[in-house]
Order: sequence, then C-alpha cells, then structure tokens
Amino acid sequence: MIKSVLLRLLIFLGFGLGFSQAQLCTAWSETEIMGYLDPQYLAEASGISQSLDFPERFYQVNDSARSFQVFLTDETGRVNSSFDLGIPLRDVEDSDVGNCGLANCLVLGDIGDNLRQRDTIALYLIPEQESYASNPQFKKINLRYPDGSYDAESLAVRPDGSLYLLTKASFNLLRTEAARLYRLPKPIADLQDNETLTLEYVLSLDIYVLSGVSFDFLSHLATSMDFSPDGKKLLILTYGDAFELEFERLLAGDLKVNKIVMDRSLQQEAITYVASDAFIYTAEARADAPPVKKRRCLNP
Repeated sequence: MIKSVLLRLLIFLGFGLGFSQAQLCTAWSETEIMGYLDPQYLAEASGISQSLDFPERFYQVNDSARSFQVFLTDETGRVNSSFDLGIPLRDVEDSDVGNCGLANCLVLGDIGDNLRQRDTIALYLIPEQESYASNPQFKKINLRYPDGSYDAESLAVRPDGSLYLLTKASFNLLRTEAARLYRLPKPIADLQDNETLTLEYVLSLDIYVLSGVSFDFLSHLATSMDFSPDGKKLLILTYGDAFELEFERLLAGDLKVNKIVMDRSLQQEAITYVASDAFIYTAEARADAPPVKKRRCLNP
C-alpha cells in the first residue's frame, strides 16, 4: 500500500519516471469562427491536420465512400487546391502529419469500421510537397488489431514518429464501453510500403468517466484526436465536449485531464492543434456550411 501511494506521488511530481509535466490549459477562450466549410468539397469532413512544411496549409478529408480527395485549405477552411489518390478507400476517419524519414508525410487513417467486420484497416503516407499532381506517390500500410475488429475515428502522430489509434466505443442505454488506445509497433519513418502490422494494445480509456455526465452520450464517443506540437498533450474530440490529457501520465496510469466544454456542432469529427495553446475543429457539412471554429488558451 505504501509503495503504491509513493509511486503515484512520484508520478504526480514527475520524478524519476522519464517524463516532464505538460501544462494543461484551464481556461479557454470563447469560440472564434474562422470561416465556413464548403459542402461542395467537404460534405463529410472527418479529419483536419496542419502541415509541418507549410504552416499556413491544412489538409482536410471526408469520410465514407466519397471519391477520395485530399483538400488543401487555409485556416478559414477555404479550399486552395486538392488532389486525388486515384484508388478506392473505404472509410478515412482522421489524419495527421509527421516525420516519415526523409520528409514529413500526411498520414491518412482508413480506420472506420462501423460494423466491426474488417480484417485489416490501412494507413496511407503521402510525402508533403509544395504542390500535388493527381495520383501522388504514397505508402500503404495494412494494420490489424491483436484482439478483434474495432471502429475508430481518431489517429495522431507524436513528434518521435509514434502513431496511436483510439477506438470509438459502442454504447447502449446504460453504459458506453471504454475506448481502447493502440499504437504502431514502430515509428512511421520505419514503415515499408504494403507491409502488414499488428497494432499494440496500450490501455483502455473510459471517456464515459472523463465526461463526468452519465447520460451525455455525445461526449462518450471519440471522433478525432491530436498531439500538441511537443507531444506532451493529447487532445480528444467527441460529439459533445473535448478533453486535454497529459500523455506521459496517461501512459503511466496516472490520469490528469481537463474537460473542455465545447460550443457543439452536429457531427463534429475533426480537430487539430494549431499551436501548443490553440486548436481548430470542424464538423460534417451535409447540406449546410458548418463553421471552422478556433479556441485559444487564456493561461498558456
């Protein structure tokens, strides 16, 4: 008992455990409307990520079975250009940008599986470049879970190249199941085209508990996530609110999280940090033009 208490104290203080504390934001600004998505292009927006090579650029993608294109936008959501991978994809649900060896790569997560029937899911790594022709070069990585099939809408890459997936929990009228966090067995810089890898289970994350509200089912289902630029914080979006966590402490089993009460949009499914103290999130457009929303930390 004494050892357990001491270990948790050391984790809390961050001593001798190989990680430094991240500073979670405790006060966020009111929502700022940056612009609006054009449903002609982004009718089912499911992923947004900021370029590392061109910081004014954002990559945005749709989910489901649309003719697959990646849209290059600015911070307001205005589409500047697009490119097509030239292959059919099943259900791209999130994206991120990370170092993939000799370049930075846009990583697309074809990870949706509403019926939990897919034997494998897939990642697509596309090197960043100033402009894209149709059918750019890419690597495809096939993934399987070690313990079944899951639906997922959340993918994020840390600065060290480690990639994580968070499953989207199913729920009934009584209780939402815990989400499950998995990671690639090696950094994205070491991935080989068309290889098949088994994900590593990391931990279960009970977003039902994080929300603090039993019947707010919208806040129990993870729809997107992103790491802060230094990799110390993990930001998780749900259909309701969002949650910012100290990632190393999460891995150590000592949870520290701040709930961010959101100005909710229907089907909000994409989020990205734009600095260590700000984030942007969007939602599916359907027939309307949903806003691109930004929140800033007031005590960075």
